[in-house]
Amino acid sequence: MEKMEKMEKIYPIDIAGIKNLGIKKWMDDYYIPVTGKEYYSIYERVLNAYLSALNTYKSDVVSLIVISNITIPIHVSLYILELLRFIRLKDKGYDYIMGQKKEKIPSDISTYEFTGLSNMNLIGKGISELTPQERAKNILRTIKYNISPRHLINKNFLKNISKPYYFIGDRTQHEVVAFCRENGIAPICLPSMIFAKKGSVEINNDSQYVEMMDYIMIFLDLVRKQHPIIDNSAFELLRKNVEECFRNSLFYFRQNIRVFGKHKPKNLLVTGLGNQIHRLFCSAWRYAGGRVIGFSHGGNYSHCYSPRTPQIELSLVEQLIVTSKGHEEIIKQSAKDFMPDYKMPNIGHVKNNIYKPLFGRLQSVPPVNKIKIIMVVGTVGNKYYQEDTEYHTYSFLYNEIQMIKILKKAGYYTIYKPRPETMHETYGIFEMYADDVLKEKLEDVYKNADCLVFSSPYSTAFGFSLLTNRPIVLLNVKGYLWYSRAFELIKKRCRIVEAYPADGRIVFDENGFIDAVESSLGNINYDVLYEFAF
Repeated sequence: MEKMEKMEKIYPIDIAGIKNLGIKKWMDDYYIPVTGKEYYSIYERVLNAYLSALNTYKSDVVSLIVISNITIPIHVSLYILELLRFIRLKDKGYDYIMGQKKEKIPSDISTYEFTGLSNMNLIGKGISELTPQERAKNILRTIKYNISPRHLINKNFLKNISKPYYFIGDRTQHEVVAFCRENGIAPICLPSMIFAKKGSVEINNDSQYVEMMDYIMIFLDLVRKQHPIIDNSAFELLRKNVEECFRNSLFYFRQNIRVFGKHKPKNLLVTGLGNQIHRLFCSAWRYAGGRVIGFSHGGNYSHCYSPRTPQIELSLVEQLIVTSKGHEEIIKQSAKDFMPDYKMPNIGHVKNNIYKPLFGRLQSVPPVNKIKIIMVVGTVGNKYYQEDTEYHTYSFLYNEIQMIKILKKAGYYTIYKPRPETMHETYGIFEMYADDVLKEKLEDVYKNADCLVFSSPYSTAFGFSLLTNRPIVLLNVKGYLWYSRAFELIKKRCRIVEAYPADGRIVFDENGFIDAVESSLGNINYDVLYEFAF
């Protein structure tokens, strides 16, 4: 009997593992070895170590490489989380399952293939894939992007030659298109790896490289002192991965500098400011004397009050273009509150609002008279996130299943709309609970429901939903950050259900949740749009 009980102590460490273990068993035995709040504390310490180590270095190149790799604290924190999780699981006698494979927790935990480390070095992966064929494709993409007549910002790029503007990122982002129209800009689009080459990184005797390695050791020593669970083998693995990431970053940075030094860059437009490769490209551009204009991530006009916003969107640009005056207000306040010593770049907004036409079209959809069909809009991602609450895969998976069960019990027809990036992983789970699961874009299917339910506001889906005429119910989990004025108006647009983290999950009052759904038709007020979106 004891042997059987021990065999049953299996912990799934990914969604596939949860499916193979059995959803009901996973929910009945729900256990989180490292909570979201614990992870956030780890991240805060690692980030502070990362930035404090930077204060000792004056080199412009080292500083730019460090700031470009601002996501490294996330990967290091996830690595520590995984170490801590395995230590606790082992102490409690657990084995683990990943996908379909059941495994013993290794005696030397550092031999495990950690996801936090495997996703750290995207720049190295990008360089390793630069075969002659891939470089040729980059050149062909550049030609194709700039002669296509279908995109306003590219069709007349020859006008740009006397005063050139260049562009990397998503050229269809609404803010980019509006900005280019307003300013008569036809930027030349470039793949971010256009000037990179595959080759050996032989820079060991370089003074900048040496200084960069010194920075890494100061940073990692601080991290190790704060987290004693990092033993010698775990530390060496961490050091090796961080050094490799920085080495490839410097290699890529210099490849771009060689080009920019010959052809003095002017203006660069960029989206995807959280992308490691984009950030390094921007750093090289600025170092060579060019000007960088960034564009804020679309759809978060009312819910971008966070330390991450200035860290990501303001740290490498001379100018940031956002959606609206209200959006600009939130970002400026985020910078003042979370980065008070930071020299703020110029922040502006597009003049011809991008959401007003969409809002007009969405308002022509027949309104809801009675709530019968509920759509739960999925939040389930594939990792832990940098929020001071239970903001991770497991809590949202558990929570959204619970919400569907509560809604069905109350007699509602339920639809689940999965998050696009985890749609494949969650396939087969919500089909067991919801009446329907829709895989199309939210924009195409939202009107199938009479009410939309969100576990979190941190998505473009939420920003879109505020523009519709559908009532919305939003769980406000303790730990979510809000700009106070925006939240006042959100409460007029959405019915709010207060929720709390507890034992690695999200809890809320079931009766209060149903009451919120039933009364949500009386909460459709658009003041939040007029102040922050338009």
